[in-house]
Parts: sequence; C-alpha cells; structure tokens
Amino acid sequence: MRVFRFREFEFYEQTLELQRSGAPVHLQQQPARVLAFLLNHRGSLVTREQIRLAIWGEDTFVDFEQGLNFCIRQIRLAMNDQAEHPRHIETLPRLGNRCISPIDEIGEPALAKKRIRIAVVPFEDLSGEIASYFAAGLTEDMVSALSRIQPASLRISAIPRLNADDASSDYFERLQRQLNLDYLLRGSVRRSGDRLRICAQLYDLRDKSILWSETYDRKTGDLLAMQEEVTQRVSQSLTLELFPGATFGSRRYSRSSAPYDAYLKGRFFWHKMTTEAIRTSMAYFQEALSITRSFAPAHAGLADCYAQMGSVRVGQMRRGGKPARLRMPPVRLPRQLW
Repeated sequence: MRVFRFREFEFYEQTLELQRSGAPVHLQQQPARVLAFLLNHRGSLVTREQIRLAIWGEDTFVDFEQGLNFCIRQIRLAMNDQAEHPRHIETLPRLGNRCISPIDEIGEPALAKKRIRIAVVPFEDLSGEIASYFAAGLTEDMVSALSRIQPASLRISAIPRLNADDASSDYFERLQRQLNLDYLLRGSVRRSGDRLRICAQLYDLRDKSILWSETYDRKTGDLLAMQEEVTQRVSQSLTLELFPGATFGSRRYSRSSAPYDAYLKGRFFWHKMTTEAIRTSMAYFQEALSITRSFAPAHAGLADCYAQMGSVRVGQMRRGGKPARLRMPPVRLPRQLW
C-alpha cells in the first residue's frame, strides 16, 4: 500500500486516509479520491475533464462543476490550504488543478503494521430510501466512535458499499490482503411500519469468522437513542475484544429524537452535493432548529450549506449579466449549544 508523505501530512492511497502529524484528518470519500488523483499526478496540471473522467466517470455531467469545486474546497479545509496562496493544491482558472506540495517519500510507514486495521462498510438500507438517511448517519457516527478508541493503536477506514457478490470468503481474503485489514464491520437497516431493525456484524478477516453479531429492534420514534445504543454497544464490544480497560466518549445533543431525525435527513441530502439537494438539506436543518433551537449539529449543517452555496453560487440570480451577491440571513445562536 502506497503512502504519500508531504510536509506534515500522510495520505494512504488505498484506504483514502489523511493524517496530519500522526492524527487522523476527516476527509470525505469523494474529496479524498480527488486528492489521490492529484497526488498521483503531482507537479503536473490535471484538467477538469481528466478529473471528471477519472473520478465521476464518462456518463456524469450534471452538477460535476459544483461537485469538483466542493471537493477542492474540502481538501483545502482539511489541509489548511488557501486558494490565493496555495501550499498544496493550486488552481489554474479555466484549466484545472495541480499538486505543488513536495512529496518527501512514497512507501509503507514503519508503524502501519503495528496498528490494528478495521474497515467500516456503509450500513445497507434494505427498505428503500426511507431509511437511507439513518443508515448513512449511523455509519458516520460509527466511524467517529471507533476512531476514539486507542487512536495510536487502531486505524479506522471506510470502504465502499459491498455488492451482493462481494460477501464471500474469497472477497474478504482479497480485501484483507490488499488493504492489510484485520477486521470488517458491516450492517444493515430495515424499516417496517413504525419499527426499525439494525443488524451489525464484526468479521475477523484473519480466520474468516464472525467475531460479534447483534440485532436491535426499536420504534422509529427513538432514533437518537437507538443510534447511540448501537454505536456504544459496537464500540464496547470491540474495546473489550481488543483493548480491555480502554474508554471512549459519547455524544448527546438533544433529549428528543425529532430534531436528530430531521438533522440526519439534512445530512443525507447534503452529501448528494446538488443544487436541489442542498436546498432540501437546508429545509431539514431549519426544521430541526425549529424543534430545538440549541441543537448544535443543525447549526453546523446550515453553516456547511451556506459555505457550499458560496463556493458554487447556488441559487444566485443574475442581474444585468452579472451574478448577484449571495445574501445569508442572520443567525442568532443561543448562549449555550449542546
């Protein structure tokens, strides 16, 4: 597995992980794929068309421009880079991008083999899009919780969703060999009426066995409590198995699951990175705040929407052939945010 080292950063190409001075840096999968492509063409100008074909594919045209702008912006935020005075990623207007950061070394880090590697597969929604937003939120929360367990000894990575043909011993063996994995966490979400069932399984890829498996069946009105319970139970099981005595933190934002449900829907649409999806996302974040004004994640979600709108000029009206200035309504934050 190749590792790119540049300045204080390390980027793991196969798992799309970014680290700064040994600490993990959050970077979503699509921006991470763009970063990997730029690093592989370091020093050379990469056109926007080349990036589109390599990352989005030949059949993707709609919203590609704003999607790429979003990815470049997320890369710069993760690496504290600036468009005006770039240290890592340079943008040439109307041409493309170029990685200008010097690559000190490319190879396998000495400490990587000493760390336990766990891959988290996106939880599968078995009942249609009605539960997709919850499955996506559960996966994100699971990765975050597991990352707080012994970060110096445990490496967490997210991999693409598995197909039906991938759930085989041969595929798991190939996955273990290519990514140097020890464990694989996967699960599913199924909604039936007012009930939601979550199944989670932890695979030991070394002997191809199921190390832990559990099913949770709850009413949909308890989404927040259900997600916290599943995340905590999985984290505890993993901790007891690998690091006895280790502790990890938990987060509680609101005593009501209604704002959290709206927030998850907002995040689900925000990740689609399209104009209409961002507008829908904002509506859900505002719905969450109308229920609980001090719900901090919804405030953060709105901030992400406004930032995305500013970068891709979503919803701007043209006056006299020139884009109008985007106006963001003032937001008064409560004194204390949970």
